[in-house]
Amino acid sequence: MNLYKIMLVDDEEEVRKSIINKIDWADAGFEVIGDAENGKDALEKIEQNEPDVVLTDIKMPYMDGLTMAETIRQLYPSVKIVIFSGFDEFEYEKKAIKLNVIEYILKPVNVEELTAILKKIKKNLDVKGADERWTIPPEVPKSFMACADEIRAQAQCAVQEYLAMEEYRYMQAVLPKLTPKQKKGTRVLEISGKVMGLADALAEDNLVVLREYGSQGMLTGLIVETAKKLQGLPLKPETVPEKKQEDQQEDWQVEGQMSIYDLAVT
Repeated sequence: MNLYKIMLVDDEEEVRKSIINKIDWADAGFEVIGDAENGKDALEKIEQNEPDVVLTDIKMPYMDGLTMAETIRQLYPSVKIVIFSGFDEFEYEKKAIKLNVIEYILKPVNVEELTAILKKIKKNLDVKGADERWTIPPEVPKSFMACADEIRAQAQCAVQEYLAMEEYRYMQAVLPKLTPKQKKGTRVLEISGKVMGLADALAEDNLVVLREYGSQGMLTGLIVETAKKLQGLPLKPETVPEKKQEDQQEDWQVEGQMSIYDLAVT
């Protein structure tokens, strides 16, 4: 069986060794052909070893994972990128979606989850075959530019549809009240990040991302499914900044005084 090649990038050697030792790579259809401690080191090894997939952390010295992902997208567009990070922030999600990162996993990395993702990537690689690997991207075809307006229109309709969905608004309302474990289990951050990333790509006229993710209805089912997962979950109380609490207290006192005055003059 031909195995696809994967490279692991993380500034913590223990993390790299742990992931390498815990995953049954051959069963998932891969072989680890190298690892690196930062993006700069990884790019040198990518040129030498030609991996099919790069699994990388975000926060690293010299060159972070997102900067590395952007460089990979420019030089080796067929390489699949999977990001794992301890940061469940929208900004990272949005940047990742713009770079066509195919998966965003929150640390700590779960063996079963990563194995399932790798098998899904393998199926995708099997379908596309090896012909597309390691080709420097050509100029954008004229046919692609000719349908640019259609791509923009479809993406705009898709964004409007998602933002208008009750399920999406519910996701956004409960997101600040979810624990990291709940966010990871429901994948709400990933789905929200895709919608926000698509909206940003529309604003920036990023046709590559719009063509990939802008088909109308592409995320509708995922949004509905994610909203259902969120229903019934225990939610943590939203933290109110101290200054805001003081303002609320002052408002309450004023309202109370006004109510007493109104009663007095009645």
